[in-house]
Amino acid sequence: MSKTTCFLSFSHENCNKHLFNEMQNLITQKPNLINYSEREDKSRFSDLTIWKYLLNRISRSSCTILLLTNDLTSYNRHKISYVKGDFLNSGWIYNELSASLRDWKDNRLNAVVCVLCDGLSECANGGIPKPEILTAGDNSQYIVTVKYEDFKNNPDY
Repeated sequence: MSKTTCFLSFSHENCNKHLFNEMQNLITQKPNLINYSEREDKSRFSDLTIWKYLLNRISRSSCTILLLTNDLTSYNRHKISYVKGDFLNSGWIYNELSASLRDWKDNRLNAVVCVLCDGLSECANGGIPKPEILTAGDNSQYIVTVKYEDFKNNPDY
């Protein structure tokens, strides 16, 4: 059986911690998934050091799982937004997704599973606008959108 290496991208809000922990447990329990997600606090390091660390994990994975939570579609939208001409000052999650969807340097293109949390199923039906990175250019062919409960029941996307 081949194994899929996964990087979990999510908003580090306290309200999302239970989702992150649940997703970590789910990935760990599946024998065909390897978890390359960040599991320890790196806030004492510089942003550039953290980014290099995350980029290394992303480039070693083949699938990025985005937990799209309510805060990312409202008050934390900056975390998934691009700052024109300034990649490193764009949102962390934007940068993680951007690196996942680019085939460059030592980084291969990853599939992205966008897991809609907290009742965001309207996002799939056009009710809540998806972050631009999930709809721009040719990225959509590498992105699957799924409801959180469906992903929990079958994470093999």
